[in-house]
Formats: sequence, C-alpha cells, structure tokens
Amino acid sequence: ALTYYDQGDLSKAESMYDELIAAHDDITSREEVDDYAREAIAGLTNIREKERLPTSCSN
Repeated sequence: ALTYYDQGDLSKAESMYDELIAAHDDITSREEVDDYAREAIAGLTNIREKERLPTSCSN
C-alpha cells in the first residue's frame, strides 16, 4: 500500500486499507492509515533527497 501511495496511485492504496486496519490492532481508521503513510513517505523523501535519489518510486 505504501508503494502505491508513494507512486500517487491512491485508489490502489485505499483498496488495501480495510486489510491493513484488520491486520493491525493499533490502527483503527483510514485516517490513521493516511497518517502513517504520510509519515513514511516524508521519511523516504528525506532519505532520497539526502542521497540524491529520485524523489518517488515512479521516477
């Protein structure tokens, strides 16, 4: 789901939300999935910028 989110394919990422919520007791809503995804993408973007890598999976 994170890869789809990173690539900008939100419909594919969102299609996995119910499975993600069911698999993780600490995640109870789609908003929490979005929050975790945004944090992860921000972290990946920082690493990519520091290492001078493409800033998304789609590049």
